[in-house]
Amino acid sequence: RQCQARGAAVILFEIPCGLITDPTRGVFREVAREHGAWLIPDTAIRKLVFCSPAFPPCRWGWLPQLSDDGIHPNSRGNRALAIAVRDAIRELNLPESEDR
Repeated sequence: RQCQARGAAVILFEIPCGLITDPTRGVFREVAREHGAWLIPDTAIRKLVFCSPAFPPCRWGWLPQLSDDGIHPNSRGNRALAIAVRDAIRELNLPESEDR
């Protein structure tokens, strides 16, 4: 609310707290809807899981996007997340910062 009161665009990045079941599922969406914030759905993060060293696609030759712990993104994963955020901002037609 304080950020919005100062004219800032607020964007929430939905983070899943479980792969199959997620006890917090929908909380980010609810908060975004309640406060008029934009939401980047957890799809971007869930895609990283399929490029985890523990999942078959990596065994088929895909490059892993998660570190060896299977939880945190590596440099490729961070790049994929940054691209997802950039694309979401572009879709929202938000003005880009001039401080690049």
